[in-house]
Amino acid sequence: MKFIRAYHIQKNNESVVVTDCGEFPIWVKDFEKYFSSLCAGDEIAEEETLVTLAVRRDVKKTAIRRLAAGDVTKKALSKKLMSKKVFGRYPEKEFVDSLLDKLEKAGYIDDVSFAKRTVNKCAEKNWGEMKIRAYMQEKGFLTEHINLALEEENPDFVGIAETLIKRDFLSCDKDTVYRRLYTRGFKGDEIAEALGRIEK
Repeated sequence: MKFIRAYHIQKNNESVVVTDCGEFPIWVKDFEKYFSSLCAGDEIAEEETLVTLAVRRDVKKTAIRRLAAGDVTKKALSKKLMSKKVFGRYPEKEFVDSLLDKLEKAGYIDDVSFAKRTVNKCAEKNWGEMKIRAYMQEKGFLTEHINLALEEENPDFVGIAETLIKRDFLSCDKDTVYRRLYTRGFKGDEIAEALGRIEK
């Protein structure tokens, strides 16, 4: 272990010198942001430098803030955390992966439950399966979680297509109906079945 022996703020109140077996000058605003909770005698792991410590603390704070703001996939959160730069350094992937694994184990990240909620939310917007898949992939959901959510929630895409046709496209010709519903993510066989129900 290394120990923080002392730190002091210079008289001009613009920079700080942290003594950790040597001097580490930084701006006061950065010191207050990353190191204000440090005290003389605090331990730092041998593999950590003060910069590494600052990066890791910032990553943790960013993860907590993002999770507090609402659901996010593990993949999307990882991308966000890996893009954080502190003192010109990005976080180590191993540290980010370890942090996310801990958050997932503690239940703060649950991609499967989030995927199910997203499928239902998109179905309520009258989206077809293909549009839902594209949207969820863009949001960082794994294909296996998308497949599982669609299988377990099992939206009635034919029924949704039928509702849309009756509400918006009843006076349109079939080519227009197919074209409009394709853009909403419905498959050809689903559209055909929905039209068949209406024509009966």
